Formats: sequence, structure tokens, C-alpha cells
Amino acid sequence: MDFNEYQQLATRTATFDGKQKEYQMLYLTLGVAGESGELAEKIKKILRNDDGVISEEKREGVKAELGDVLWYLSQLARILARMEEAMIQQAAYSPLLLMSIQAATSTTPPATPRQRNRERARKKD
Repeated sequence: MDFNEYQQLATRTATFDGKQKEYQMLYLTLGVAGESGELAEKIKKILRNDDGVISEEKREGVKAELGDVLWYLSQLARILARMEEAMIQQAAYSPLLLMSIQAATSTTPPATPRQRNRERARKKD
């Protein structure tokens, strides 16, 4: 199963879809933080109590926490993708927003003010 398939299956159990986008993002982000904390606690106790040796029972506990983290991450990615789509649709009406999205998704770092000034000077010549 790939991530997209998992994400679609996980969406079936998502019960927050009627809420505002900001609520959804906050809920999911807090879920990632909480479940990540539980995962960290399990790992910490394995290190502290068992010298890093993972029994089968503790391995299953770690896998369960990883599954919880993955669920929240998959849903957060889904919500952010929907928000990005909405932002792109709005960008058709807002050149500044379009430039921001392009800058945020570009692999090329944005130009510094000094670089922009040099470019302007070259264009004048």
C-alpha cells in the first residue's frame, strides 16, 4: 500500500470534515504532536528501562504509535493540499498571492534585495 492509498483509507475515519479549515489544521497538528510525544515516551522507556532492547510487545506498542502519527500526518497533508488548491484558485485574482505561492513552491531561492537591484540595473543598460 502506498501513501495515497493509506491516506484515502484513513480519510474514512476522519470525523472533523465539517469544521473550519483552521480548526482542522490545529486539530491535526495537535494530534501529530500528541502522538509523537507518546511515541517518544515509549522509546524513552525502552532506552531507560530495557537498555534499548525492544521486546516484541514493546515493538508492537511502538508500531501502534507510529500508525497513530502516520494517520494524523496523512490527514494534515490532505487538508494542506486542499488549502493549497484553494489558494491557487484565488491566485488567479491576486497577483501578489500567486507570486507568494510560486516563491513558496519554487526550488530556486528567492532573490535578495541586492540581487533584484542588480537585475534592474542590468535591464536599464
